[in-house]
Amino acid sequence: METRYELVMHDTIERFGRKLYRIQAAVDMPLHQIHKGDLGGWIESPDNLPQLGNGWVDEYALVYGNAIVTGDALVTGHAEVFGHALVHDRAVVRGHARIFANAEVAGDATIADYAMLGGSARIAGIAELSSYDFIGGDTVIDSARYALLEDDFIEMDGATLYRVQALIDNPFHGVTAGDKGGYIQNLENLAMNGSAWVADDALVYGQAHVSENALISGSARVSGNAQVSGSAVVTDKAVVCGSAKISGFTLIDGQSVRDGSRFRLLKDQSIEIGSGSSKATLYRIQATMDNPLHHVRDGDLGGWVENESNLAVLSEAWIADEAKVWGRARVGGKALVSGNAEISGNALVYDNARVRDHARISGMASVFGLAEVGGTTTVDGMTQLSKRPGQE
Repeated sequence: METRYELVMHDTIERFGRKLYRIQAAVDMPLHQIHKGDLGGWIESPDNLPQLGNGWVDEYALVYGNAIVTGDALVTGHAEVFGHALVHDRAVVRGHARIFANAEVAGDATIADYAMLGGSARIAGIAELSSYDFIGGDTVIDSARYALLEDDFIEMDGATLYRVQALIDNPFHGVTAGDKGGYIQNLENLAMNGSAWVADDALVYGQAHVSENALISGSARVSGNAQVSGSAVVTDKAVVCGSAKISGFTLIDGQSVRDGSRFRLLKDQSIEIGSGSSKATLYRIQATMDNPLHHVRDGDLGGWVENESNLAVLSEAWIADEAKVWGRARVGGKALVSGNAEISGNALVYDNARVRDHARISGMASVFGLAEVGGTTTVDGMTQLSKRPGQE
């Protein structure tokens, strides 16, 4: 049997008490554009990556435990495959994705970003999971997760909209295979990957796009170039159109949301933070409308963000003083980040949470409910801080 790679015995890392070894290609592997001598990611033993086949573990990816990567599969980026997970065929696992337990990724499936696949779930066909999708249990996704019913349609603003029907279970929104949903104009309106759903008699059409874990329900209408993502909910008789962008944990209930934003970035007021590849440019925000909750008036200056997605447009959240939010971090709901606090990575601060002083929230940490974080407290990793009403 040809030796496709070797373990670099002096280049090791530890993960949960396990020693992992970096791999190095012993031959050219054109399928994944790997040349002899190229370094790859880390595995615990040769059992994780059989010499037979074209499977490869690249960049900073980790494969350990009883997990196996075989066939023509590729695990790359900062992805991790562990437990008894199996990645094979032409599947790709990348980004910061996690595949674990008895999960299986097969076919031409792609698992990316911070998606997680566990339990006995199986993803195959041309299915895609991305963002913060989490699939577990005995879920099976093979290619398309919904279809358009061509004999069940309505006309709206000169466009023909078709009712959607689930082809697989969608536990995130309590949808069972065979359930009928709302109406969309075409497959571009509702992402085929993720858990987003259009329910009841809701309508999505034009160039509008609903993705990730978002839900459009009731008699809501999403059109134009609007984008609804994250775990946002648009319901009742809400109308979202124009170029509106709704994300995070925003709830739009019976409101009309069109073009525009409640704040702007002052491109002439910027600062640099971080260094090297993690260096980012942050811009001062300025309110473009009153925000009574946080005593903010139109024209008031706020803190610093890297881009508009760091502060949910359709919420009452605010970033004040010299607080900084960057990376893929988001502040939404009625949250307030103030003082010299810093929110980074993929952290979330929402609901009525308060982060102040010199507190640092990073990684995939979440601060929500009535939680308050101050002083020099650091919250990182996948920590979740919450406080319910009446809770000490």
